[in-house]
Amino acid sequence: MRSAIVATALVLTLGVGIGLSQAGKREHKHSVPLKYVTQSVSISPGAVDGQITFCPKGWKATGGGATGDGSGFPLLVNSGLVGKSGFEAIILNDGGSTARMQVRAACIKSTKKTRARAATESRIRGQLEARVKELRSER
Repeated sequence: MRSAIVATALVLTLGVGIGLSQAGKREHKHSVPLKYVTQSVSISPGAVDGQITFCPKGWKATGGGATGDGSGFPLLVNSGLVGKSGFEAIILNDGGSTARMQVRAACIKSTKKTRARAATESRIRGQLEARVKELRSER
């Protein structure tokens, strides 16, 4: 019984050791090109503002985010994908100094052609401006 436990432990130890040594040799690569696009926005103290970052023509947004540079006290009110090629963020600066935020979209090469892109971007920007205006009026 004791020799069976020792043998099992030995096999598990060797198996894990081999697995770990092989894991370091594998390199993970993406076959899909990935590009990040960033737009900045400055938000006055007590103000609400928004920014949309669009991927270049022929690219599709798959995600994104918003980060600050440490100034002001920015609060992310809402963020997410918009349309097929954009990422938006609405930010409230609840601090006493101007906040600077970067809104970033993660883009992959699109396999389909984008039609009426300019009209879509204009419509999306209009929707964002309307939401920001609504939030400003609530403050």
